[in-house]
Amino acid sequence: SVLKQDMAWFDTKGSKDFASKVTTDLQKIETGIGEKIGLSIYFSTVSIYSIGVAFYYGWKLTLVLLSIVPFVAVANGITAKIQTTMSIRESQAYAKAAAIAEEILSAIRTVYAFGGQQKESLRFSQSLEKAKVSGISRSLATGVNLGLMWLFMFCSYAFGFWYGIKLILDGEYGTQTLIIILTNILIGAYFFGQASPHLEAFQIARGAAVGIFEVIAQKPKISKSSSLGHRPHDVRGKIEFENIFFKYPSRSDVGVLQGLNFTVNAGETVALVGSSGCGKSTVIQLLQRFYDPTCGKIMLDGRNIKELNVGWLRDQIGTVGQEPVLFATSIGENIKLGNLTADNKDIELAAIDANAHNFISKLPLKYETVIGERGTQLSGGQKQRVAIARALIKRPKILLLDEATSALDLESEAIVQAALERASIGRTTIIIAHRLSTVQNADKIIVLDKGRVVETGTHEELLNLKGFYHQLVSRQKHDIEEDVDEASQISLLQRAGSLRPFFLEKATSTTELNIDEEQKIESHGIKELFKLVFRYKIMLLFGCIGAVGSGSLMPGFQIIYGDILSLFSSATRMRNETMFYALIFVLLGVVYCISCILQNYCFGVISERITKQLREKVFDAYLKQDIAFFDDHNNVVGALCARLSSDASAVQGASGGRISIVVQAAATIVAVLTISVIYNWKLGLVTLSMIPLQLAASVAETVITRQSLKGEAKSEVTSTKIAVETLSNIRTVVSLRLEDYFYRKFQDSLSKSDKKLKVKCHLRAFVLAFSNCIPSMAYAMTLFYGSKLVVNEGLPYGDVFKVVEGVLYAATVLGQSLAFASD
Repeated sequence: SVLKQDMAWFDTKGSKDFASKVTTDLQKIETGIGEKIGLSIYFSTVSIYSIGVAFYYGWKLTLVLLSIVPFVAVANGITAKIQTTMSIRESQAYAKAAAIAEEILSAIRTVYAFGGQQKESLRFSQSLEKAKVSGISRSLATGVNLGLMWLFMFCSYAFGFWYGIKLILDGEYGTQTLIIILTNILIGAYFFGQASPHLEAFQIARGAAVGIFEVIAQKPKISKSSSLGHRPHDVRGKIEFENIFFKYPSRSDVGVLQGLNFTVNAGETVALVGSSGCGKSTVIQLLQRFYDPTCGKIMLDGRNIKELNVGWLRDQIGTVGQEPVLFATSIGENIKLGNLTADNKDIELAAIDANAHNFISKLPLKYETVIGERGTQLSGGQKQRVAIARALIKRPKILLLDEATSALDLESEAIVQAALERASIGRTTIIIAHRLSTVQNADKIIVLDKGRVVETGTHEELLNLKGFYHQLVSRQKHDIEEDVDEASQISLLQRAGSLRPFFLEKATSTTELNIDEEQKIESHGIKELFKLVFRYKIMLLFGCIGAVGSGSLMPGFQIIYGDILSLFSSATRMRNETMFYALIFVLLGVVYCISCILQNYCFGVISERITKQLREKVFDAYLKQDIAFFDDHNNVVGALCARLSSDASAVQGASGGRISIVVQAAATIVAVLTISVIYNWKLGLVTLSMIPLQLAASVAETVITRQSLKGEAKSEVTSTKIAVETLSNIRTVVSLRLEDYFYRKFQDSLSKSDKKLKVKCHLRAFVLAFSNCIPSMAYAMTLFYGSKLVVNEGLPYGDVFKVVEGVLYAATVLGQSLAFASD
């Protein structure tokens, strides 16, 4: 969808922002719509079914217990809105930071030349601050949401328990009915709570999806892929601009062209000259239909170009710009991108016409030489000649030269100028020139000022007029020394970044940070992660207190609930002790609320701080590398940006909520096992036999996930590299009609690991399904054995309930924590 957008969209939205979303926002969407959707449906279904059973057995008490639903719904709605808003802000902030990183890395030679590493590192760091604040706010909203939900639940349970005892004493309900209703509401509330972390992941994905789906739904005004429009069989190349007015969409208050009129006859070479900002380059872009004029018509051979097929029109035009854009592949492949059906002979002929064949033939690998990202291993003149060859291989009827020699030194300019003059023969050619000495041989020179034609004629005719053109020529003669000096400086900077010895492609930096080097999984393991987390000891302490509180409160509730069952044997105890247990429920709710807020907020702070710190350190490490590092084909800008965002995002997921869930699950298991052994060691030992099964499932899931992540990471880096390179050079891609080419390339990079990942997904699904079966198996086994102990050894039923319900809860918590292992 983004490749189908017109230039107006890229001007207002920014291609770099969207390139970063390919790795960050889509990663969040993948997390939010994975197994967590299935688990959310599972938990919600159990919750709804349990509430339905409660209604069936006693609607009065059930309604009382559900009286808190409006409060929960309002609180959940408010916090969910905050979560989504903060998630959107976080994504936007990271997109901005990624755009800054891409901008800096793309111009790394300039940054090094002016010693701007420290300044740029600080600029990147400052751009991450807003993302950190938004992430912390989102974590706090999540904690408040969960805390209030459980507080309302326990308060409702307290009131419902008191009211249920009253109904029993009044003779409306039996003891069994009360137990059924309370148990089902408890199960419903618990499973609803279990759905919350998964729903949070969905909320984050929802926030991340907003910008992406806006692009998917966006319909371009100028459709590149449309089959509509005329495709004339013969093109002569006559171009007419008739009363053209134009404003760029991103600068709608500035009129660039103000009634522009001129004609270029077929086969004629015409130069457009004028001061900066007069609209010269705009003419080039309008002719390719990057934009449509606000008013007026552009004619090609007497037909309005709006009536022509957009793709066909661009096929008739060859363009060479001031800064030639070459892609990170071989010289031959770069030339072939002008015409994907060309063979090796066509490539060589195009290079000969562009005066490029001689220098290419002297290279060790000739046309197979890989030239690095943006052609960094070629000089400015060499890059320009390759770009000319790429334009000529299209066999275009129209050639557009946009200041093609202005950034070259005098030696390179002479060679490239000769190639351009040779390329112009037999074609309609429009030249935009900064140096007027390069357009003296043009058939016609059109002088522009403030978006209008002020003079037209040959070089000699315009000089004799003593007008605007004469002033431009005179000014350049006075400034020629400065221009020569400037050209020399530009050449020096280009040569400083040019790695002519192609053996450097195999060289490695002394501080190598190769992103494709397969690293041991232990480098991202628990030990290293804990080292980062333990730097924030205070937050970690309070976060763990919250997690332990959240994990141990439900087993504690099982003890209280088991004691409550013994009340039903005595009406006197029901009258005297009901209020006490109701207050205990309220107290549990308050403690649970505080625990949830502490857990989510503290671990959220740790996660966001670590993520910001890692992004800063990785980016700072990039800026400490030598130039050879950036010229390694493995370390192109797209790959470096992918590592910067994806690895930090992975640690963000693992260092915050995921650790808190592990701590919470551990607290639950310890509490449940302790309760099981204390109340009946025999029943406790039976429950212990189920834990190894759950742990085995956990280990199997972890192994599968690690293997999946390796393949996914490689695929992600490659695809992001392609996306960033494509979107960063979108004008060249569109001009050459390479949208489908790069789309297929992007698609192929993703599909390489697709089959293996699908197999891993099936295996992981089986493991998760098995782990979710274990709680029910444990429940059945312990309940059966518990009933034997009640009959044969007189074990109180309340104690059986404490152990059995505890096992069910612990096994479920351990099983569901597997869903976050991949994060």
